[in-house]
Formats: sequence, C-alpha cells, structure tokens
Amino acid sequence: MRALNKDLCERIIERIISDFGDGTTQAGRYVFDRIVRLPPGFVEERVPSSKLLAELAHQREVFVIFDPHPNNCGFIIDLLRRLGCENAEHGLAIGGNEAETVISATDCDFYLTTPQGSLLAVGCHEDEVRGQERLMWRPGQSKPVL
Repeated sequence: MRALNKDLCERIIERIISDFGDGTTQAGRYVFDRIVRLPPGFVEERVPSSKLLAELAHQREVFVIFDPHPNNCGFIIDLLRRLGCENAEHGLAIGGNEAETVISATDCDFYLTTPQGSLLAVGCHEDEVRGQERLMWRPGQSKPVL
C-alpha cells in the first residue's frame, strides 16, 4: 500500500469526468454527480461488494482515488487511520486483495481504477446496502445482442 500524489489523482479524476461526464471540473460537486453518461459499449451496473472483491483479488494493483469534495475529508481520514496510511489523503495504490477495508467504508466516496486510470467501480456514500452487501456502481462492457 502506498500513497498517490495529488497531481496523479487529479489527472485520474479528470479522465473519469472526461470519459463519463461532460468534461468540466466543477469545484464543490462530487465527482460521481458529474458521471452523467456512458461511452458507447458500456452499460451501468450495480455489483455486490463480494463479487467486486473476488474480481479485484486477481489484480496486482488497484488505485483508490478519493473524491476531493470537502464533505468527504473526515471520512477519508477515518479510512486512512484504519488502513495505517494517513499520508494518502488524495489516493492510494493497493493490491487487489487489500480492497475489503476500502470497500467496507460506506461513508467515504472513492473511485477504484487501474493504474492507467480506467474506472473499475465507484464507492459512494449513497450506495445501497442489502444485508452485508454494498451495491457499487461500475461501468460494465455491454454484450452484443445475437
């Protein structure tokens, strides 16, 4: 687990907004609120956290980019304390098998990406929780209709 620098995290957020939003950054708005469209070939999915964890377990490295919205700061600090990585206030790189603690932080808004910045899933304070399962938003590949 290692901290990511602010510039890298900002570039990844800009890519998310470019790929899934209108491309404009607006201070004071959650990044997830700016995800307003899906590129061709993608569909919206809500995936249970256990399924996402199983998929991430095979990833060598996953980036966790924290939403810079001011209301998210306290939740980021709480999560980083639990992880023992308090200097990672913008984001961190984790092994895919280390994602459970991050995903369990239901009050913290974050974006799981590849190291290249491709969006894998979104953790949002408004996620639905069914039993012990958090349902997380992600862009899925649409399957061709035969």
